[in-house]
Amino acid sequence: MRRTVNSYHRNLEIESVIHNNLNNQDAWLVYADWLQSKGDPRGELISLETAANVTDIKNQAAINNEVRNIYAAHKKAWLGESLCKAEDQGVISFGWKYGFINRITCVSKYIAGKHHTFEFYLEDIFKSDIADFITAIDFGNRSYTSRAATDRLLALWQRYPKKHLVSLDLRYNYMSNLPESIGYFTQLTRLNLSGNGLTEIPDSLVNLDKLTHLNLSFNNLTRMPDWIGSLGSIRELSLRQNQIDALPETISQLSELIELDLSVNRLTKLPVSFGQLPKLEKLYLSSNLLSSLSESIALLGNLVKLDASYNNIRSVPESLAKLEQLAELHLSCNRISRIPESLENNKTLKTLYLYGNDNMRISDTLRRRFKVGRNIPW
Repeated sequence: MRRTVNSYHRNLEIESVIHNNLNNQDAWLVYADWLQSKGDPRGELISLETAANVTDIKNQAAINNEVRNIYAAHKKAWLGESLCKAEDQGVISFGWKYGFINRITCVSKYIAGKHHTFEFYLEDIFKSDIADFITAIDFGNRSYTSRAATDRLLALWQRYPKKHLVSLDLRYNYMSNLPESIGYFTQLTRLNLSGNGLTEIPDSLVNLDKLTHLNLSFNNLTRMPDWIGSLGSIRELSLRQNQIDALPETISQLSELIELDLSVNRLTKLPVSFGQLPKLEKLYLSSNLLSSLSESIALLGNLVKLDASYNNIRSVPESLAKLEQLAELHLSCNRISRIPESLENNKTLKTLYLYGNDNMRISDTLRRRFKVGRNIPW
């Protein structure tokens, strides 16, 4: 029923209830009472941090100060000598909640003057009970020269699974490929793989059906797999600055998608089914090879922002006027000669960027609505 780690108490029965719902405040408060009965400072931490979420601003500062003092007094004992040294010397940073680690961040690749890499400490972190409630790992932007840390992370996760890990940041680690085992992180809601030089993504990613945010920008992808449509929970998808020249029709199956960034690719057209994205609000198509805007865009009834600047677009379809929510339209640096009158009269449109269209004829309506002048981006 109970175990002791670094002289602090644990109650597995109560923790099993919390594991079923990490946001179960009643269970946390029951745990706080139990811990306080054992003289464990985590009990007071849970009570204070819970109170800080509901108290008025005047009392929050005092509560937060008490919380900081408790962590300062006990954190070294909870972490142990090895991890405490790694944090003190700037290799790792820990985020805390209720006396448990809820986030780990790689701050620097090495301990000063030594060659202990971040992944050297991963097993100490993963096998520690103090990390049982971890929700986020950030390996991002640390200039790893191989995928060693990622492989180590995946192997350790299989040995010491952390069921609450929902956010994984692996950006800018210079991995040209990912292992299939990335698909084991089935509980992830956020995954950042940007800036790695990836040429393809493993098929096992299809298992991550809880993803709401997926960042694949600044890689070397040339295509997206058909199974991308199976990730039906995605709300934000970034494919910016790759080498993608076509999208699969299945992308229209992303029914929860709100923001899609396809900028700086090699797209010449959009899928016929593209207009079947019912919740899409922001669409970025700048710096592609589009010669026209697809009529299917006009079916995106919730679209608020459209950026199609820096393409080879020659005309704007009349059907864009049907976008009753459209407030911001970027069409700069194309080859457009005129804007349809129906779009000029679109009442929701507040911002219109048209500079760099050398043969553009600006109507009187546009001049009146958007106050053409030196500081207006024509």
